[in-house]
Amino acid sequence: MATARAYTKTEFDIHITDLNNTNPKVTEYLKGIGFEKWAVSHSLNKRYNIMTSNITKSFNAAVNRARTLPVIMIMEYATSLVQRWSCNYINLAKGTFTVLSTKYETLLRENYLESLQLKVIT
Repeated sequence: MATARAYTKTEFDIHITDLNNTNPKVTEYLKGIGFEKWAVSHSLNKRYNIMTSNITKSFNAAVNRARTLPVIMIMEYATSLVQRWSCNYINLAKGTFTVLSTKYETLLRENYLESLQLKVIT
C-alpha cells in the first residue's frame, strides 16, 4: 500500500486523500487504528531502520570485522571485497545462458523432471 510506504507526510496526505475518495470507511478505520502504528511517515521510531536496504545490511555485516582497522585499511578491505563480489557475480552471469537466474532455472528443471516422473507413475 503506497499510503503505508510514503516517507513524507505530504506524500502520505496525497495517498490517504485518494483512499478516502475511493472508500471513506477504510480511511476511518485506519484513522481509528492510528497512523503512527502503520504509516512510515507517521512512525515514532527513527527512520534509519526503515530507509536501509538489504544490500546495506549485507555490506555492513561483511565489513564488520574490519571496523577496528585504520581507515586506509578499511577502505582497501572494502574495495577488495566489492571487487571480489563483482568478479564472482560477473562470472556467474557469464555462465548463465537462460533468461532465469541459475537458482530458478535449477528449480524449474527439477520441477519439470518431477512432473515427468509423476506422469510415468500415474
